[in-house]
Amino acid sequence: MKMIETILKRMQARYSQMLDTYYPAFETTGFTERNLTFNFCHEALCLNENMIAWQEVPLSDKEQHLDSIIFDDVNKSIYIIEAKRLGAEGAIGSIESDMKRLDGLSTDWKKIRGVDDYYVPERKNYKKYFVILVDLWAPHGSTEESVISHKKYVSFIEKVKEFAYNQIVGPLKVNGRTLDNQEYFLLCAMKTVVP
Repeated sequence: MKMIETILKRMQARYSQMLDTYYPAFETTGFTERNLTFNFCHEALCLNENMIAWQEVPLSDKEQHLDSIIFDDVNKSIYIIEAKRLGAEGAIGSIESDMKRLDGLSTDWKKIRGVDDYYVPERKNYKKYFVILVDLWAPHGSTEESVISHKKYVSFIEKVKEFAYNQIVGPLKVNGRTLDNQEYFLLCAMKTVVP
């Protein structure tokens, strides 16, 4: 858990630095999910350059993929990462689907290349973690948008209540201020999976 906390603190600093000088959208708060997983993996690799991180991880059924995976051979851990934009339409249902898919993987690790195969046989015994990253724009005040954002946040927390670790990072500022009276948050939920 300590490593995840450190990664999230580093992500908060990096996002704040980036958003101070670069706003990656036009008239919207629609950052893509890949930025969450990329920056999470980047910060993990900064902590331990011997880790292996991969984006868009194929599964054996070839019809699905994981957003990211990190192999930490030093700490004998594997992090399976999914990300969502909590503000996006249908995000809560999509998180629910991801959680079911992740639970299904925990009974058949061979669906993920490198977790339970001939490449590194000892990885079969590594600790495995499911990590869900989300971002959320939260308007201030009692506007309808603010109420909707709060409901999405509460729905997310309800969905991941079985996860042992939940962390919220923020608010992050854009150019040292809130954007159009909104704040940006990163949320992370993680659970240990029994191999």
